[in-house]
Amino acid sequence: MLQPYENMDYIIIKKLHQCKKRGLYETYPYMNTPAVVSAMNRMNGKGYFRVWTTAEQAESLTIPILKNLLQEVGLSCQGKKSDLISRVLQSVPPDRIYVAAGSFDQLRLTDAGQTYFSYLEQASNREYDNLIEEMRAYLLRGDFNSANHIMCEYETRQFFKRGMGIDWEKRASQPLPASEQYAINTYFEQSQDLQSAATIVIYRWLSSPNDFRQYMERHPERYVDPTQLHYGNSVLGSMQKLAEYAAEDGKHARYKVHNHCEDICDICKIHSGKTYYVKDARIGQNCPPFHFGCRCCVSPVVTFADGTEVKPVIRDPKKSIFSIFKHK
Repeated sequence: MLQPYENMDYIIIKKLHQCKKRGLYETYPYMNTPAVVSAMNRMNGKGYFRVWTTAEQAESLTIPILKNLLQEVGLSCQGKKSDLISRVLQSVPPDRIYVAAGSFDQLRLTDAGQTYFSYLEQASNREYDNLIEEMRAYLLRGDFNSANHIMCEYETRQFFKRGMGIDWEKRASQPLPASEQYAINTYFEQSQDLQSAATIVIYRWLSSPNDFRQYMERHPERYVDPTQLHYGNSVLGSMQKLAEYAAEDGKHARYKVHNHCEDICDICKIHSGKTYYVKDARIGQNCPPFHFGCRCCVSPVVTFADGTEVKPVIRDPKKSIFSIFKHK
């Protein structure tokens, strides 16, 4: 199990890898905090980082910037990028290249740093994989509370936690909401593949598409098609919302269908803007999702004392997560 400081180190180094030609704090400004700066200094003191060389700085420059540097010293701007870089390295002062590249926070891992990162990556992957398999075992036994509990405990150990403002310790000490219990139980009862159902519930709870994609790449026997993951997540979301509405207003509870697709399909067009009773709801028939990739959602129908309807605030999901996953 990674220690909290090791978890922070892993995230910092991973983001450093992802930044490439841009500075760590430019790309990830919220990481410019005292704790992160202290961690950077600690790792730098152990020799895990080195500043870009002048050649690496020059290679990171765009062609227009390279040409500007050559114009400043009166040299030709013709040729391929490799020719421009060679000319810049020969004739432009290193300090000028340094400023042009903005390399004050552009770092590379040393061999020692790469070894440390490999250790952290392997330990983090093992911890994540063990978490998922432990959650899966509880879910398949029908113990949804325990599965959620260990997920919340896992989050309490992370330095950078998912969900701003979520009190994971408090959530770990509380049972699942009745509406979520109902949704998961119903989903399992209706599913013909319990392993895939468990994977979809775990994906919904962990809310980390990139980490989950990497988990499935490490465990191809656990692979579930991304469209199935997204569709199952939407089904669970609708079930949970309907259970909440029914708990609030009983048999009189109603919901309205909302659609966010730019090119609305014929199926969604039929139901968009319509109101139905929760007791009559049927996923895929009068309640979203109506199909794979459906972006329809529901909101409760609430009225003021004079009978006018309260207008809900609906989040518009403008970007699909499908591109995050590699289809097999």
